[in-house]
Amino acid sequence: CCYSGNFIEKKSYAAREYEGMANGVNFFASVLGSALYLAGSIAFIPSTNALLEGQWLFIVGSAFIFSSQYAKLYRAGGFAAAFHDDQAAFWVDLMAGVGGVFYFV
Repeated sequence: CCYSGNFIEKKSYAAREYEGMANGVNFFASVLGSALYLAGSIAFIPSTNALLEGQWLFIVGSAFIFSSQYAKLYRAGGFAAAFHDDQAAFWVDLMAGVGGVFYFV
């Protein structure tokens, strides 16, 4: 009910399950995007002779990173709510997403 004067919202089982699933999907997309960045970086080593593959790995990885960061901010209640709740986390998430966009372009 109440803790330190703040109301604690009681969520239904389905809402908690959805939130957990959304966090898991978001985490998976972040990890996959990072793994694709790593694989793309390895492909850029001249001795691998895989520059084109490295470019595509970076492009796809960027799409995953951007999608993951955008979804995280959206789930936090939108940009304004995320900014109001935790400015440091907001800027980290936003700039990671912007970085993904610039690698994507």
